[in-house]
Amino acid sequence: AEETFAKILQSFRIAGAPSQEKQEPAASFIRWQDPRENAFSLEVPTEWKVSGGLFRFASVDTRSAIEALSPDGKIRITGGDPEIPPFTEPSPTLAMAGFREGSWYSPGYGVNMMVRRYMPGTAFAQEYVMTKVTRGCSDVTVTETRDRPDAVQAINAIYAQYGALGVAMRLSAGEAAFTCRKDGQLMQGYYFAGTQSTQGYGFGLWHVELLFGYLAASDKLAQAQSVLEHMLKTFQLNPQWAQMQQKITASTSQIVSRTHQEISNIISSSYWYRQGVMDELSRRRSNVILGVEDVI
Repeated sequence: AEETFAKILQSFRIAGAPSQEKQEPAASFIRWQDPRENAFSLEVPTEWKVSGGLFRFASVDTRSAIEALSPDGKIRITGGDPEIPPFTEPSPTLAMAGFREGSWYSPGYGVNMMVRRYMPGTAFAQEYVMTKVTRGCSDVTVTETRDRPDAVQAINAIYAQYGALGVAMRLSAGEAAFTCRKDGQLMQGYYFAGTQSTQGYGFGLWHVELLFGYLAASDKLAQAQSVLEHMLKTFQLNPQWAQMQQKITASTSQIVSRTHQEISNIISSSYWYRQGVMDELSRRRSNVILGVEDVI
């Protein structure tokens, strides 16, 4: 029985584990650079189709995005989305001006914001999956959602320092896992989202700070997760671009300040001009009453 027992042990396999013959080969990666402004770079699988870059909608409205597709089309990984604009929360002031939820509001300088109530990260991740990621899919089911305060705890600790200045900033993060069917094949996916809210001085602004995930065939799930993790770990922001963008932001801020100063000067000069005219008319009237004549 020893020989038979040895054969039994040799045939032992963990239930559900892929056999050695079906394991995916180790992926090779190359560094991909943003082709638009060279703002960032990251490593992607060598033979995958990659697109995206930094999309500039205004001097201070830049949105980075990337899409990576596997050669067989069974894995789609994305990070960011240029179609997601910055948001401003509804308020009585905006409503009085005709800007209600769902409308577009521009504070100027090319920036366009959608009027929309704030959404925490978990809620946004779930909505994004249902409305954008699973287009063309059927039988969409969100299997799990979870808040991830642990992922942004350090960032919120930094933001808490601004509370004394009258501005409240907070980052909310969450994730959503889901399944669906596409072309008759069972697909699985995962998305992580982080939304940042800024409250202060009677306004509320928010935008999607973090957004990444994948949609993959069930037998490619482990590979999709591994590639996404590698892409995130190798992401690098170009310091030269960051420095340039800081100067642009500073210049825009100076333009805004100078514009407001000019407006203020116009208002002030108009007022003092009117006051000067009134003073001169008053002086001439007094001259007539007192019988005084100006001699030059």
